[in-house]
Amino acid sequence: MTEQIPDPVGEALAAAVRPPEPDPEGERLARAAFRAARDAGALDARPRRRDDRRPRRRRTRWSARAAVGAALASLAVGGVAGAGLGAAPDPGAGRPGRG
Repeated sequence: MTEQIPDPVGEALAAAVRPPEPDPEGERLARAAFRAARDAGALDARPRRRDDRRPRRRRTRWSARAAVGAALASLAVGGVAGAGLGAAPDPGAGRPGRG
């Protein structure tokens, strides 16, 4: 039979890691304060925008200016890409005396 030798360092570490016992009176007072604030209307305020985690309503329609701008941008980019690839036919091809 081995006798357990008390380890003061181990006991101190265990006490530091162990959560403290809750105070029942303090918990009762905290619940009473929360209920009093809730009943007084203190919790009815809306949360700040940056704290609100609910999904925001998004605008689904584009304005006419944005739609026209997107269309013109796509035409311009497509035209530049087509010219760079040589997709446009040569207007002088097939005529005698040229190229």
